[in-house]
Amino acid sequence: MIARRNRLPGLLHLFLLFSILIVTLACAPEDDPFNVGDRARISAEATAAAAQGQSSTPTLSTEGNRSVLQNEGKGTVRFADWSDNEIALLNNIAGYILVWGYDYKAELVDVNEGGYQAAATDGKVDVVMGVPKATASDWLKQQADSGKLVDASSPYGADGEIRIAHTTALKSGSAEVADFLQKISVDHQLITNQAAQISGGRTGIRPIVAALTFLKNNEPVWTAWLPVPIAENVKTSIAAGKTSLVKRDCIPTGGSRSPGNPNEENC
Repeated sequence: MIARRNRLPGLLHLFLLFSILIVTLACAPEDDPFNVGDRARISAEATAAAAQGQSSTPTLSTEGNRSVLQNEGKGTVRFADWSDNEIALLNNIAGYILVWGYDYKAELVDVNEGGYQAAATDGKVDVVMGVPKATASDWLKQQADSGKLVDASSPYGADGEIRIAHTTALKSGSAEVADFLQKISVDHQLITNQAAQISGGRTGIRPIVAALTFLKNNEPVWTAWLPVPIAENVKTSIAAGKTSLVKRDCIPTGGSRSPGNPNEENC
């Protein structure tokens, strides 16, 4: 009798926990960040952990008091990046537009200035925003003739000192991105002046900040590169204070993402 009484609390605990999990699954809101399969997996893990006297809580990465999930978007566009403020600025301007306008992910791949050629031909990057005409025009022509790369344009017009190059795979797989890169056209002095503001250190101006300043102050310039809906997406993101090349799906702490939720402002 003593052994039976000792087992009852544990069995009752498991029964109550199982009942709560069933009710939770049945009543899960439509905007639950976990799909049905994930909820079932998490519930099973929680039940198994409880049977062993442990606790199990599903975790997401957090920023402040909100949970975030990486937004995968349409795909990733990789930019060759090296220690040159002008290239860094162009990369961040184009990257911001792709992330917040077109819903792609943008990745800045650190290569040295002499290493962008190998990175592009080996498929480690998709875009080189600054192929110098003075030293690499023959290389770019060879790559274009072989079908590996596309000589898209110069961001500074026909007489510009650099060319934008991208892989042929990018053109076939993401034609809208290739079209956008070909339409970039800006006064070189504007970029030079803005790039001069970039500096290192804790109090320095990062390339993404310089890019946002450019976008805010030169709207007529960059909106001419884009379809109207894409330009509106970018303007909306700037107005909403989006200051990163990483797009996240924010889940307000303490509630759903439905209109009127008092926690919505946490995002």
